[in-house]
Amino acid sequence: MTLDQQNEFKKDLKDHLKNNVAQSKGRDGEKRTYASLLNGRFKLCGEIVRIELRGDRNDISNKAFDLSTNTIENLISQGEKDTRDILDRLKEECK
Repeated sequence: MTLDQQNEFKKDLKDHLKNNVAQSKGRDGEKRTYASLLNGRFKLCGEIVRIELRGDRNDISNKAFDLSTNTIENLISQGEKDTRDILDRLKEECK
């Protein structure tokens, strides 16, 4: 994703959060926006990250069509590990 696309996405997200009303009501009984529900609870920083399956030189061809329990469990485990690694890296960058 290019920098222009990222900036456009951020602008669209801010507009969506500011302009759309949630089901939740505030203490005053008025409906709140999504932005007011999220304000101060999250810090959005970093970049958009795409996690992709890495090639393994020990894999056989057509491994993508192997739906055995062992292969699926290994793919899930690798995806979870990759996600934890990326989240740890982003946590450090956002401090």
